[in-house]
Amino acid sequence: MDEPLSNLDAKLRESLRVELQHLQKTQGDTTLFVTHDQIEALTMADRIGVLNEGRLVQVGTPADIYDRPATTFVATLVGTPRINLFEARRENGAIFVERSELHLKAPGATMPAKLMVGIRPEDVKLDPAGMFGGQVVLTEPLGVETILHIRSGECTLLSLLPGITTVRVNDTVRFNILQERVHCFDMDGKRIL
Repeated sequence: MDEPLSNLDAKLRESLRVELQHLQKTQGDTTLFVTHDQIEALTMADRIGVLNEGRLVQVGTPADIYDRPATTFVATLVGTPRINLFEARRENGAIFVERSELHLKAPGATMPAKLMVGIRPEDVKLDPAGMFGGQVVLTEPLGVETILHIRSGECTLLSLLPGITTVRVNDTVRFNILQERVHCFDMDGKRIL
């Protein structure tokens, strides 16, 4: 199927997505589904092939694509809100995000001196006793969740919170980063760790 849902409104698209999944599972048929919509890909696929300029850059389950993206292209392609992606440097066993106070324990001695660090918004956790601080520059209340834009140094991170929050623009917040979920890429965009 080549983008069968692309011209439908949001509600019809959602209901047909469920119906197509049901048909595929009950019929036991293999279906090749082409889409530019990451939500369709993640929710409907058993396996996903990600193309970039006609080249296959990663094949895997939806969890593989989301949790272990092979490149920065794949990392930025999936996930709403988008992944936080920053230039960083390795120094004295730590990774320092450029132009911010953010620093993380280096996950291995084989890390290059310069790298890209990816942090999913759900892995930026507000905590009054958190390691890092920043100022909220924007809130996006979406009902079931709220996206915070937190300025730390010259970098802005996205944080995803459940429900509606009492945090407001210009508030100073403390937060932690789930370091075991940090993604590291070389400067060419290929996954290191």
